[in-house]
Formats: sequence, structure tokens, C-alpha cells
Amino acid sequence: MGSSVATVRFSSGKEGLNGNEVTAQVTAASGMGNSEIAIKGEDAQGDSITGNNEDFSLAVELQSLPGRAISAAQQMIEHFLSLVRSEVIKIPKTTAATQDKLSNYFPD
Repeated sequence: MGSSVATVRFSSGKEGLNGNEVTAQVTAASGMGNSEIAIKGEDAQGDSITGNNEDFSLAVELQSLPGRAISAAQQMIEHFLSLVRSEVIKIPKTTAATQDKLSNYFPD
């Protein structure tokens, strides 16, 4: 085509996009090498999702948090872990050394 820049955009109002198709299209686009991908929207629970080639973010609104910072942090960590257990989000595998360091802060 002779173009130095091309943009492809997918959007769907209230219904949202098909997650499996989004995954397929993003995978195909990322395989082209010199491509930039940006995602912005909401997941099935209504939480905000944003992401690009470098960073991905899921922002979850919690109804209420305890007034004490330590209690609030514990509640946020537990909510994060529940999202991991339910496979809403996936985290990368951690090395044994990293797991040892984390166990100092988050004992089982």
C-alpha cells in the first residue's frame, strides 16, 4: 500500500468484545514484529483494564476498606490473591529465590 503507518481499531459498545477473539487478534498483531498494541476497556466484572506492549493494568474497585493501613493492605492482597485463584488474572512463575523473599512478608 505504500503506507508507513496503519491503525486497526476494534470496539463494541455495551456488549463488549469476544475475549477469545481479542486474544487471537492481539496474538496475531504481536507476531508481526513492529507493531504497537493498546487495550482499554472493562472486564466481565466491570473492572478497568488498560494495557500496551510494555504494561498491563487491571483496576478493581473495592466497596470499603478498613481505616488501618495494615488491615487495608491485607484486604487488598487477599482480593488480589482471590483474582489469581479464580484465574481472572494470571501472574508469572517466580523463582525459588523470589519466593523465599516473599515468604518473609507473606507467610503461609
